[in-house]
Amino acid sequence: MASEITTHATEEGTIVLTIAFTDDTSTAVAPDTLTWSLTDRAGTAINERTDVEVESPSSTETLVLSGDDLAISENVDVVRVLTLKWTYDSDAGNDLPANDEFYLHIDELLSVS
Repeated sequence: MASEITTHATEEGTIVLTIAFTDDTSTAVAPDTLTWSLTDRAGTAINERTDVEVESPSSTETLVLSGDDLAISENVDVVRVLTLKWTYDSDAGNDLPANDEFYLHIDELLSVS
């Protein structure tokens, strides 16, 4: 089940998200690989943000979404789904897969669309 990001973004604005990664024992871990995607709730890619690779990820990453990432049109939902996929090493094994998903709500502004 996806988690809710409690801070709302504003339409065509900027939001800075800080993401902390943990292993199977809830210990901070730097992923070996990390990709992220941004979609609407139907799974349609937003602003061509599909499987965006983060080079040399650390245990805490900052992700900036802005402009077209947060644009709203008549046919676009005001909720974005941020999907993260990563692999990590721990005492349980190497190249272990992990995934997470977050809902981000966008506040529509009357004078922007």
